[in-house]
Amino acid sequence: MKRPSKAARVLTRVIIGVVSAYVVWSFVDGCIAWPRLTRARMYTQEVAAIAAVRTIHTAQTQYRSNFHRNAGSLQKLAAAGTIQLATGANLGYSFEMAGTQDGYTISARPAVFKLHRQPDLLLRPDHGDPRALRT
Repeated sequence: MKRPSKAARVLTRVIIGVVSAYVVWSFVDGCIAWPRLTRARMYTQEVAAIAAVRTIHTAQTQYRSNFHRNAGSLQKLAAAGTIQLATGANLGYSFEMAGTQDGYTISARPAVFKLHRQPDLLLRPDHGDPRALRT
């Protein structure tokens, strides 16, 4: 059996080196980029959840102006035709609304807690003052 020429062996080593460098670079780039992508996704979901909480508050305001009382649950708001969020789940969050003596409380809890900075978002029963929204 004839041994490969020196040029063929050098070319093989160069190809193996380039492939190895590409694999290492891909791994390092993935380690750097993955947390950024996860944070960007988390931020997008948080912004969407805040928008959904504001939508629920707007629907509650409409409900109160029509029926002269607050709706006690998301299902009541949906039955009145003011929102589409009757199931309480959307955008990776689970939304809950509870009636209180002073008004109502809306909370949004992430489906996956380990990806989010805050355990939940909460709108206090002060009728939706944006300063009350904890983000």
